Amino acid sequence: MQVTAKLPPTWNVKYRLPVKSQNDQPAPDPQQPRGPGALKKALDYSGERLLDLGYATSALPKFIYPTVVGTPQQEAMTWAALDNLPMHEAVRPISIETMPSFKEGPNLLGVNRVAIGHIRINASGYDMEFPSQFQETVTHEVGHSNDYKSGMFSMLTRQHGSSHSHFGKPGFVSDYAETQPAEDFAETYRVHHHNPQQLERINPAKAEEMRRLDQPHFLEKLVDKPAYRETGKYVARAFHSVPLARAGLELVRQVTVANLAIMGGSEAIQGVVKGDWERAAEGTLLAGAGAGMAMAPTLPWLGVAATAALGANRGLKLAQEQGASPAQKVAASTAGAVGGTVGGFVAPLALVQAGYSLAGPIGGTVGLVVGGLFGGYYGGKLAAQAALSLTK
Repeated sequence: MQVTAKLPPTWNVKYRLPVKSQNDQPAPDPQQPRGPGALKKALDYSGERLLDLGYATSALPKFIYPTVVGTPQQEAMTWAALDNLPMHEAVRPISIETMPSFKEGPNLLGVNRVAIGHIRINASGYDMEFPSQFQETVTHEVGHSNDYKSGMFSMLTRQHGSSHSHFGKPGFVSDYAETQPAEDFAETYRVHHHNPQQLERINPAKAEEMRRLDQPHFLEKLVDKPAYRETGKYVARAFHSVPLARAGLELVRQVTVANLAIMGGSEAIQGVVKGDWERAAEGTLLAGAGAGMAMAPTLPWLGVAATAALGANRGLKLAQEQGASPAQKVAASTAGAVGGTVGGFVAPLALVQAGYSLAGPIGGTVGLVVGGLFGGYYGGKLAAQAALSLTK
């Protein structure tokens, strides 16, 4: 067996650098992309875009109807109850599932888990075989969703109280309404939509409050059109076999929004403490975006503000990466806010309309997904980059 000894490297005397011998293997190029790194980037990008989709559905005015589950007759009665309501109120729950019976017995007709928007209806409850009783029960439970529009964010501050001051006071429409303010609101809501003359006679102030709630916000009027209505029902029916999955996704969405607000607030505080004002600005923008999305169901214009804040944050980060001047950072943040609003709010709504015109509810759904995934990200980033190029 022949053994070849590795020769010691020779030296370039002028610079004292080792000269490669033929036996040396070339060192790997640190700039060359590797599999795990590329995969991580792809996963990070995908995760960020999914977050953007969640942010878009949080910021936009709601138009996706609840997923309805039951027998064909029960589903027909549930949809009849929903179609009797203004669209911006009918879309508040996430899912409505009719169960054969409740372990609590026939006295309990329905339950609304407001934090995740999941309503259960007791098919074996008293008089539930009559369509009128069934539909009024659905309306009562939807009333809870309209009392607590912000889901778990409303539940954090209220237990049995109503978010509306008129309720829990005398002038009740039923004995059950007297039990607590939240039930007074739901019962009043039920009577308002099924027997408004009775409510007007019993309590004109509560009747006036209900009429006020029936008036949609300007942004809610934008989606009260066939394209959004039919797309929203199509998405709802897509979860028909897994209604709890949709409720779970809603919980994940709310937790994600809460995390954005908390993380942003923490960054803002640390930035102030350490005197890092750019970090404080980034955190403030993120916290504002999260808070805006959380409260958008109650104050729809906050959804627009949230997409602007996300876009401004993207613009500021892009400027920092490019070593921009303070003036350029301001310009990039401002442009990012505009681009983020156009891409993250206007684009998804426009794409739903365009998609629906081309391919009906399926096209509308594709438009919503594409706009939500990419609109806010590229809108904010491209606008910020344009501002940086113009201010060089």
